[in-house]
Amino acid sequence: MNRPAPSQSDVARGPVLGLAVVVVATLCVLPASPTAAQTFSVIHNFTGNDGYRPDSGVILDRGGTIYGATAFGGNLRCGSGRDPGSGGGGPAGCGVVFRLKKQGNSWVETPLWDFTGINGSYTTTPGELTIGPNGSLYGPELLGGNEEGGRVYNLRPGSSAPSSVIAPWNYAPVWDFCNGNDACYPNKVVFDAAGNMYGSSTYGGNSNLGAVWEMTPAGNGTWNESVIYGFLGPLYGDGDRGRGVALDAQGNIYGTTYYGGNTECFDNYGCGVVYELTHTSSGWTETILHVFQQNSEGGAPGPLMRDSAGNLYGVTSTGAVSNNGTIWKLSPSGGGNWTLTILYTFPYQTVDDGGPYRLVMDSAGVLYGINNWGGANNLGNVFKLVPGSNGNWTYVDLHDFGSMTGNADGCLGKGPVAVDSSGNIYGVAEECGSIDGGTAWEITPQ
Repeated sequence: MNRPAPSQSDVARGPVLGLAVVVVATLCVLPASPTAAQTFSVIHNFTGNDGYRPDSGVILDRGGTIYGATAFGGNLRCGSGRDPGSGGGGPAGCGVVFRLKKQGNSWVETPLWDFTGINGSYTTTPGELTIGPNGSLYGPELLGGNEEGGRVYNLRPGSSAPSSVIAPWNYAPVWDFCNGNDACYPNKVVFDAAGNMYGSSTYGGNSNLGAVWEMTPAGNGTWNESVIYGFLGPLYGDGDRGRGVALDAQGNIYGTTYYGGNTECFDNYGCGVVYELTHTSSGWTETILHVFQQNSEGGAPGPLMRDSAGNLYGVTSTGAVSNNGTIWKLSPSGGGNWTLTILYTFPYQTVDDGGPYRLVMDSAGVLYGINNWGGANNLGNVFKLVPGSNGNWTYVDLHDFGSMTGNADGCLGKGPVAVDSSGNIYGVAEECGSIDGGTAWEITPQ
């Protein structure tokens, strides 16, 4: 099995046209699932100036407003040979951060920020957003920054009302990575109760196998950053290539790595691990909670999520019985031990050029996720996993992309999805839609 690169879409295809039509209402009624029927709606088609090829999933604020980022579109400088030195090819534009806000029965999309790219030529590939303690947006750029090794930035509204609906928010770099033994190519950021910021990276650290980092506020909008752990790789039974982190109430850090742990997968690079970092008076200590086994559990896990009971959940993209990956749960079982349970084994390939993605959970304990590939049309699908009695879980395919005429619903889903208190599910698809720029969509239970 050859070793793939950690999934992060930075290549796309197709033309970019003019300013988007911001309100769309395309419906597709899905067949009944084992638990409920639902309605699929396209709520926005990305077409160019409004963004192109959404690449980071979506998040919701408390008011139900959707936020996300695209890899292309916006200022139309990057790609397609429209800027000297761009190299040509690919869609135009360096990407945007966008907002989708409900107005009456429709959704209105607003670009909040146009990324300037690397030298105005190459997209910096923005990643999954986070709402910080102050209510503003924080996000990673996989590339870019002074060292072109990634950046974390902060985006917030201006102090006065904007002059128009497309006036940009205020963008501020928080930290530029990849300087010396620093982390390189950061993932999604998370915050602890004290307002400190944490994340992991796919490269960097002493062994250049990825790292976990911490940032503490230093006043006047500045931050101090330190690498708190560098992965050592499979030869040491450790992880390789960080895939994001989650925190518990005590400030312990949990995360996954795409490779490492053993030498089963990807020509000895390993199937990946789940780890914990605990803070003591002498620093941070890593404990490997689980090493994935290729034949029975799968490998190459995506980011994990943690529930209120301390259970960890995630998705692998390869291995197991079908070699297509699994949905798994890792639970504390006393005495420092953890037990892994396979909740579902995929019968089809789930990853093309992105994923696996972080799962989300609603108040009833139902898990929701999205695949970039697979489903009935091999263009990705949205699913949920419903807990039942005796520890059984039921997998429900909510929507298969490419089910509408002309692939109007989108194709190649990007995650994670977001779920509101009414059970509505929101997300994006990277491609297809009206002019192949991707879609934002809603699934509403009936």
